[in-house]
Amino acid sequence: MYSPHLIFFCSNKNRPQGSEVYNHAHSCYEIVYFNKANATLTMSENTYHLEDGTIYIVYPDTPHSEIHLNSGIVTFLGFECESFPRSVIKENIYNILHHENIRNIMNRIIKEAVEQKENYSELISHMLSEIILLLQRYTTNEAQQPKTLGYIYSYISEYYNQQIDFEQLAKASGYSLDHFRHIFTKKFGMSPKQIQTDMRLKKSAELLTDNKKSCTEIASLCGFSTSAQFSKMFSDKYGVTPKQFRHSIV
Repeated sequence: MYSPHLIFFCSNKNRPQGSEVYNHAHSCYEIVYFNKANATLTMSENTYHLEDGTIYIVYPDTPHSEIHLNSGIVTFLGFECESFPRSVIKENIYNILHHENIRNIMNRIIKEAVEQKENYSELISHMLSEIILLLQRYTTNEAQQPKTLGYIYSYISEYYNQQIDFEQLAKASGYSLDHFRHIFTKKFGMSPKQIQTDMRLKKSAELLTDNKKSCTEIASLCGFSTSAQFSKMFSDKYGVTPKQFRHSIV
């Protein structure tokens, strides 16, 4: 149906604690599966949290990088596919911890690629197509599934500068608001609201290096309700006002 072609592969590669996979891109699609992970992924200027069972899909020529907070184990495949269903399978992360068949298929693909028995290339293409079809199924059903904490972190990262209904996010993840705050804070060290604020402040510091935008514009772009609120929260975090911060790097 899709006729994908395997380009590269790696099975059960260790990612030591504190290690970083520096920003890079491939000329083909890549599927990355984390048997074990507590890490952050930066892809297409978005930041995601990676945990056990996470899969992420990278489109050709998309820069991406990883920082591993704890030791991890990862399996990945690179492949070409002219008819890849981009309209359905987005360049994103998917948590499919309870669907180990994708991991099993990836391991079978690697076994065939290593052993290279008769018709191995055709079998690999068939199995890659099966993975694509399964990902389509999971994507279609995603809205009906409880959201993981990693999904919530990624959602906040994408919409950090907008108003977020944390009560609705808690409900989507299957928890009461108080319990959601507790388990989220325990996992990430900050509450969902604090994570959002921290993302806003980090983005504002990045934008302050560009003299083309005023502090008022940056405050609005990053989701602060007023310039005064932005200035106070920025000072609390960095010890200087936004203007002082900008002057210090000029």
